[in-house]
Amino acid sequence: MQKTLRTAKDKELLSGLHKLRSELRILKEEYASEHSGNPRAEKNLRFLTGELFQETESNQGLVRRANEVPSKETHYNRNHLMPAGSLPQSPEMALARGWDQGVGAACHQFTSPDRSNIKFVSPDGHSEVIFDHSGKLVTAPEDYGTYNFSDSRQDPVGHFYQDVLPWLLWGNDEADSTDMRMRLKALVVYGGIEASHSRIKKES
Repeated sequence: MQKTLRTAKDKELLSGLHKLRSELRILKEEYASEHSGNPRAEKNLRFLTGELFQETESNQGLVRRANEVPSKETHYNRNHLMPAGSLPQSPEMALARGWDQGVGAACHQFTSPDRSNIKFVSPDGHSEVIFDHSGKLVTAPEDYGTYNFSDSRQDPVGHFYQDVLPWLLWGNDEADSTDMRMRLKALVVYGGIEASHSRIKKES
């Protein structure tokens, strides 16, 4: 990995990955002793540890795709590509514009006690909006919709490296109060990256 990661951006990425590796080990130990038997969590943990950190020549994970991960600054500035004024302001407006409600919102529930936030994705797959149970647009930095560099429906692998992994490492922005462990648990337990790792297996 050291041969691949050379720039200041890459050093920042490598630092975040070291922390992510440690958090994954802790989470794996927790699930081995307290939460075993959750097939979704077990599959997601296998993907994250096997594809991101197994450094072999045949690995299709981060070693070969590090250049796809945006810098922390680029990640934080992504929503400038999705002006708030251009977004639908209600679920009804989102549906009328053809936005997709069939994409999971599991990682956008930190500020929703009953996990009732819903997510809509624009037809081109790049823009997201999150609404709470009353149909109000969610603007909390922990849960708001973000700009996607890759459409999760068309390119789940690219979406993981360009959109999901930076969120795991750094959160949505500087004001995001979640920590890496909280985000990792949300993805592993409630989210799903089955599409990403099934596609990667086919590629490899």
